[in-house]
Amino acid sequence: MEAVKGQLGIASINLENINVSGEIITIVPEGVARKYELLPVDIINGQLLVVMADPLNYFAIEEVKIATGYVIKTAIAVR
Repeated sequence: MEAVKGQLGIASINLENINVSGEIITIVPEGVARKYELLPVDIINGQLLVVMADPLNYFAIEEVKIATGYVIKTAIAVR
């Protein structure tokens, strides 16, 4: 996974090390989050940071963008 992250320039986030506010979690509709296995974790410079099982899933990114109105920045979840 390290090689893929490096080549694609996608950040990784250890979910055990973050504290997500309830306000951030509710930005993405629960059905969308479950469908694409993703979790919104922060808003940085007006962009919604979303940790995803598949951060290259164009359709998931577009659906989240439409549902939230935010530009989406993706990351890979690690344990």
